[in-house]
Amino acid sequence: TAPIDLKTTLIDGVLEINGNLLAWIYLMLSHREEHLTSSEHRDRHDRILYASSLACRQNWLKKPKLTIAIQKLAEAIPEYLSSIDVPLFIKSAWPGGKSKAVILSHDIDILDKWILMAGKVPLENIAKGKIRNALEISLSTFKNLIKGCNPVQDFRWMLDVESKFDFHSSFHFLTGKASFRSILQSDITYSTDRIEGVLPLIRAYDSEVALHSSYFTPDSPGELEKQRVDLAKVLNGPVKGLRAHFLRTKGQSLLHSASNQELSW
Repeated sequence: TAPIDLKTTLIDGVLEINGNLLAWIYLMLSHREEHLTSSEHRDRHDRILYASSLACRQNWLKKPKLTIAIQKLAEAIPEYLSSIDVPLFIKSAWPGGKSKAVILSHDIDILDKWILMAGKVPLENIAKGKIRNALEISLSTFKNLIKGCNPVQDFRWMLDVESKFDFHSSFHFLTGKASFRSILQSDITYSTDRIEGVLPLIRAYDSEVALHSSYFTPDSPGELEKQRVDLAKVLNGPVKGLRAHFLRTKGQSLLHSASNQELSW
């Protein structure tokens, strides 16, 4: 469980804080819940089910209590310091002293063998009763085959849109070795040398190239290092960022591996 609220009072120059903010921060950042949740409360990707999570049981999404608690501190501390004549300096982590930032990133799961996914997705839509979606995807696939186009390598339109709004995003390329088991999870991984064909275009727009770990990376401690090294060779430089495929982290496992590989985000 977690504390419900945080209350602050300022009386006669004394700021009193009731609540355990550190417990909230620990729960949010440590993924401790992932380690304590049994298999029957997990989905087919071994992720904790929302219905079994603290976020659901304690209604975090409809009422973001951690954000509210921090806001209360942000209001109480300046008032307290003002009452005892102590100046307050706020340090910003973002360029230009900005208080907020947006990081725009993309998962690039497929660069080649796109026809395999183009065949799989309509079948999944039919199974879900989404016949119209299945027909639209099949028609689009047929048109691309007639034209001889590889639609998954068409990055220019996206980069043009980002350039128009002065965005410089990160493109996370899925790496790793494909297997029958991974393909069943829609994880058609590919060798890093296929990135070389689209790399000049992405670099021309000053966008970052980063790592997208494969589906089974959290299950194999040494796999992340191999993927990072392979991608770094193609880039001829360091890899700084990581996104987890299917958001699979196995609690802190992937985070520890990322830290050991000196990935900064």
